[in-house]
Amino acid sequence: MPIPCLYFCAPAYGTALPGPTFSGGGLNGLYLVLYDLLRPVLGKLTAKFKISTSTLGWKLLSGLTTFILVDYAWLYFRMRGLRDSLRVQLQILRDFHLPYLLSDELLAIFGNYQSLAVLLFGFLFLFFTDYWQQKGLDWKAKLLSWQLCYRWIAYFTILLIILLFGVYGTGNERTQFIYFQF
Repeated sequence: MPIPCLYFCAPAYGTALPGPTFSGGGLNGLYLVLYDLLRPVLGKLTAKFKISTSTLGWKLLSGLTTFILVDYAWLYFRMRGLRDSLRVQLQILRDFHLPYLLSDELLAIFGNYQSLAVLLFGFLFLFFTDYWQQKGLDWKAKLLSWQLCYRWIAYFTILLIILLFGVYGTGNERTQFIYFQF
């Protein structure tokens, strides 16, 4: 079993926030150590319940779990200290209401249905592109194998989607890179 690296648990200095902060990397390191420790148990459970780890459902569940755990670690990475991180965590647990996810207030985060549709379309495009690449399918090669007129229709459709749903104008200027202060 690999020895946990102390680097993951060390306080992070030189972040965008003043002073030392608890590193979200420490929590990610803890996740790795726990995974290594629990791997034999997880293997026995998947074998006992006959769960296939090569299915799309298992991979989606694994990806979603990783996403949630990494987002949770960001609570500790972005706060000034451990006390602030725990305060935010308690506030999230206290103020979470499931009906909020089904209300129009959630739509206000995205601005309108058009922005939400663009976000969902982009997510689905990335998801299926990744899935096809894992299966050995290349959508670009497939597109290039089409007849010339159909290929150009696809090109113009993509260009039209970019022009119609692109974000332009004031208020959409370039912002600084998130790690510019490191």
